[in-house]
Amino acid sequence: MKNNNTVPALIIAAAIVISAIYTHWATVRSTSSMLDEMEQAVLKKNSAGTTRTTELVEGLVSSVKDGFKRGLAEDDQSSAGGRADKPDLRGKLSLHEVALTPGHDSKEERVVGIVRNDSQSVVTRVMANLTFRDKSDKLIDVSGSSSLLAHPLKPGESVGFEIDRTLGDFGEDEAVLATRKAAVVAVQIVSVETSEK
Repeated sequence: MKNNNTVPALIIAAAIVISAIYTHWATVRSTSSMLDEMEQAVLKKNSAGTTRTTELVEGLVSSVKDGFKRGLAEDDQSSAGGRADKPDLRGKLSLHEVALTPGHDSKEERVVGIVRNDSQSVVTRVMANLTFRDKSDKLIDVSGSSSLLAHPLKPGESVGFEIDRTLGDFGEDEAVLATRKAAVVAVQIVSVETSEK
């Protein structure tokens, strides 16, 4: 006698397909209702009139601000050499003859000057913040520099420095680039490193 498994196989296949369709429909339906519930929870306001999302964002912003403030406080300590027992040498370095000059081409300008080491330590790195203003004293750009020094600066020594500032890219019109040129630059020393450990 011949064994015919076709009918049971078709029944099993149909059951699997129906089960898959039902599972997919139930998943889509539950996902849709879950998203609806989430939307309602997000839009629901508390007694203060704010949503949970607003509270979460405000908490995140507050945490970022606090972390940033702590980081700045740690950076201020490291600017003094990384240890509380090391003096802050930022006041022992002076900047002279700081000037804004044309760059190597029309798409840049340069800040040049002289840094003098009036401390008793060999200075290996000097970092500065630059503030650029237009003729009406309006702030137009800020920048942090890489080290102003090409080599260690011994006590009493002075050395020139140069910082390039890009005004735009090569595809921009000269008139547009001219509007970005600064009239005044201010350079502030923000950190000093020495060769002493």
